[in-house]
Amino acid sequence: MDLLVIGNVSLDTIEIGSQKVETIGGTGYYMAYAASLTGCTVFLAAIVGPDFPFESMPKMKQLNLKYLKSTTGSTTRFTLRYDDTKALKNIISNFNTKIIDPRDTPSLAEGTYVVHLTSKDPILPENFITTFNSSVFSTDVSLSSLEKKRASIQLLLPYIKYIFLNLEEYHQCSNWLKFSDHPNLTVIVTNDKSGVQVYRNNNVILDVPAYKAHLVDPTGAGDVLAGGCVGMLCQNKDLVAALSVGSALASICVEGWGASRITNASSEEIYKRTTWIQSRVKKYAE
Repeated sequence: MDLLVIGNVSLDTIEIGSQKVETIGGTGYYMAYAASLTGCTVFLAAIVGPDFPFESMPKMKQLNLKYLKSTTGSTTRFTLRYDDTKALKNIISNFNTKIIDPRDTPSLAEGTYVVHLTSKDPILPENFITTFNSSVFSTDVSLSSLEKKRASIQLLLPYIKYIFLNLEEYHQCSNWLKFSDHPNLTVIVTNDKSGVQVYRNNNVILDVPAYKAHLVDPTGAGDVLAGGCVGMLCQNKDLVAALSVGSALASICVEGWGASRITNASSEEIYKRTTWIQSRVKKYAE
């Protein structure tokens, strides 16, 4: 089934120590691009401004941009500052005054999609629940928006099958989200170099190792992992295979600035890393 990714597309300034790069970014961009590399047909829904460089978007056969809409106001911009160890120091956000809404694009509801709906700022996931309810498949969150998006995320939980969190986000929200109240929910927790742990009913069911990569820029790695995983799940692949591909793509992504490295990834290196990861996954009884 086709995948619809509803998320941010932004213009990013990435600063690591004294180095600085400007590039296209955002959760929606990283996720949709990664999912398209799995062979899944992906539709990306987001709002950008007239300053957005459409000509710089990668031309992917599987990536459909008909819901990437230009409107008034500047494109959302993020400045991400890391120290010399690649640890994130701060993020400066300048959001477009307009955010994507299903009422602005009625045709969003006309297709039959699996939907990944981000809960990150400035998206308001509750606006989409009525439109997509049974189709919402997965979501992700950000640490900076967890508290103010608490009600939105709780509204989503009965509908989704997968939620993607990093370790800090998981610890912050595991009490008030009460994952155990949602037995059909799979919680996927990324932990940088330690890989991924997967929870169901508060029990660890999978340990997925990280492929050792040469870290250049960590921006977007979690989104790429989620995109690769969801792209595979949309094609009815099992969770071990899906996370192995997602983890392989994330390991490639961090070896360049922004998404530059995965735009040049070969099928051979994706396969090699996927195979290495998949052969080392640990499964536990549920």
